[in-house]
Amino acid sequence: MDNLDTKIAHATKWSSFAEIAARFVLPISNMVLARLLTPEAFGVVATVTIVITFANVFQDAGFQKYIIQHEFASEADYDQGANVAFWTNLALSLVLWAIIVVFRNPIASLIGDSRIGVAVAVASFSLPIFAFSSIQTAHYRRHFAYKKLFWVRIITSSIPLALTVPLAFILRSYWALIIGTIARSLVETVVLYIGSSWKPRFFYSFQILKKMLSFCVWTLFESISIWLTGNASVFIVSRFLGTEMVGFYKTSISTVTSVTGIVSAATLSVLFSALSRLQNNENRFKAVFYNYQKTVAMFVIPLGMGIWLFNDLFVRILLGQNWAYCSSFIGMFALAMAVSIPTSSFFSELYRAKGKPKISMLAQVIYLGFLIPTIAVASQYGFTAVAITTTVDMFVFMIIHFSIVKIYFKLKISVMLKNITSVLAVSSIMAVVALVLQSISQDFAFELISIVICAVVYIGLLIAIKPFRETLKTSELTAGAYAKVTRLFKARK
Repeated sequence: MDNLDTKIAHATKWSSFAEIAARFVLPISNMVLARLLTPEAFGVVATVTIVITFANVFQDAGFQKYIIQHEFASEADYDQGANVAFWTNLALSLVLWAIIVVFRNPIASLIGDSRIGVAVAVASFSLPIFAFSSIQTAHYRRHFAYKKLFWVRIITSSIPLALTVPLAFILRSYWALIIGTIARSLVETVVLYIGSSWKPRFFYSFQILKKMLSFCVWTLFESISIWLTGNASVFIVSRFLGTEMVGFYKTSISTVTSVTGIVSAATLSVLFSALSRLQNNENRFKAVFYNYQKTVAMFVIPLGMGIWLFNDLFVRILLGQNWAYCSSFIGMFALAMAVSIPTSSFFSELYRAKGKPKISMLAQVIYLGFLIPTIAVASQYGFTAVAITTTVDMFVFMIIHFSIVKIYFKLKISVMLKNITSVLAVSSIMAVVALVLQSISQDFAFELISIVICAVVYIGLLIAIKPFRETLKTSELTAGAYAKVTRLFKARK
């Protein structure tokens, strides 16, 4: 492997470690919080988050992605660009924070709950905090410093257990979640600054800002469209079905993404950094993309299928019986998400890495034209209709992305479909085993054993089938781990 391959593999390893470690901690805190707080409390936080994430879009304005993607002429040029991005972010965050505080009550009424104006104002304090961490995070990712980000992730992941859960015991309200989120952002910012080799200095240039804006404006539009696709359905559910249903809806989605995020969050940022460095090498660019897509599919698709098959058990463990209402939605969404990550999510990183956020925005706008009316209509028929529509809409989004990458980037749809369908076929064998085991018994302990059996069956199939075995041996994501496991097995043998 050349130097970039080594960096990719090393970055993916530490990014994966960070996500796996965090996903062990976060479900524990979520399991406790879901039993202490009502779905309505989670719904309030989900509604407040709509405002904060929308403000974040304007605050960052694409500067973080610019710092990662852009090819700077020198380190001095990079330092100047990073400083301009930092001070611009900070100024925007202070302006947006002031606007939200002043208009907190009208904003609360707009998003469907006039009682939460103070909560909106307090939660928006995270905006200036984010301004201090955004460019630092970009600096780490640009230089593939994922080992340092691993420690940041570990430290910040402890905040829910250390602070949010005790506050939930005391307050029994959504304030525990809001305060915990702000505290986590503060800790993340401090840790990033302590470990960073880059520190902001008092430098600003409107000429450099002007150069950035050609990329950042389109990235801003893209980010707005992404925000809309991620939050439009939450806003519609809030308006038509109320805060409690928002709690069920948003918590279902976040619970699934917290698990599938072990794979997606560990790889997407590394993929973007890698593709950005390869944007002018077309053959390597496509090879790395295909390789990532197939390897990630091998992990995330069986994970999503497993959640779908054992959705009742999944909800019982992570959320408790009070959330049984959304078990079916969690199962459906997990299966759709598992296919969406190596397709829709990866395509978005490809667009940005090529410096073409306007194409990503095009995909989002087309999708919004389908998403908003379908969710609005489904909301008239209740939560189940919304759940089914949300899942179907995700597959529509995949079709849109496939069409765009074929037209603009000349990627082979046949290769991408083969990467996905081959994994689906092997996962289906695992699913048959699961269904047979479920027909024997659905006792809690037996279902846990069934999950282990299914995992062993799937891993055995990957090792037994040559194309999958070769992928594990040669992929930047898994080659090192595969070699170590093989050597360990041979040594013991």
